[in-house]
Amino acid sequence: GRPVTGDPPPKYLNSPETPLFRKGHTVYGLSQARDAVRRSGRVIVVEGYLDVIALAQAGIAETVAPLGTALTVDQLRVLRRLSDGIIACFDGDPAGRRAAARSFPLFLEAGLWGRGAFLPAGEDPDSFVRAQGRDAMEACLAAAAPLVEAFLDDVGGPDREAVGRRAEAAREVARILKRVSNPYEYDVLARLAA
Repeated sequence: GRPVTGDPPPKYLNSPETPLFRKGHTVYGLSQARDAVRRSGRVIVVEGYLDVIALAQAGIAETVAPLGTALTVDQLRVLRRLSDGIIACFDGDPAGRRAAARSFPLFLEAGLWGRGAFLPAGEDPDSFVRAQGRDAMEACLAAAAPLVEAFLDDVGGPDREAVGRRAEAAREVARILKRVSNPYEYDVLARLAA
C-alpha cells in the first residue's frame, strides 16, 4: 500500500531561494504572457499577481509582475528579451510618482527606457480594470509617459531653481549616467537632464 506519512504537505510554500528559483530573476505570468507580448509588442508590468490575473481576464494578456520582490534589473533583462516596449503601472499619487522616478535607473541599467502609466490615485490595475473596464485601462496605458520624465521631475524637486538643488540634481544625473553603456542613450539623457 501507500507509505503512511504524517501531515499532508502545506498548500502554499514560501519558496526558499535556490539556484533554480531566484525571486529577483523570476517574473510572474511570463509564460502565459509570451504570445500576447509577441502580438502586441509590449509588456505591461504590474505590482502583484492579482493585477496580472485581472488584466488578463479583461483581455490585456501581455501583463506580468515581479515575484516576491520589487522590480529588479535582472527581471527587466528577462523582459527585454521579449520586447523593449515595457510599460510599468504606478499609482498616480505622489508616492507612485516617486516609485516611477526610482524605477528609471533600473530600466536604464537593463538597457531600457521604459514608460510609466499612472492610474488614478488609490487605484491599482485590479480595482481599476474591474470598475472602469478594458477601454479605460487601455487609455491609461496609451497615456504612459517616458520614465525619464518622472525621474527628471523628481530629481528637480519642487524648488528646482534653487542653486543647491540644481547641484544635487546634477550629481544625481551624473551618478545615473555612469551606468549607461550605450553612447546614444548617454547623449540623450545628458541632453534631457541639461
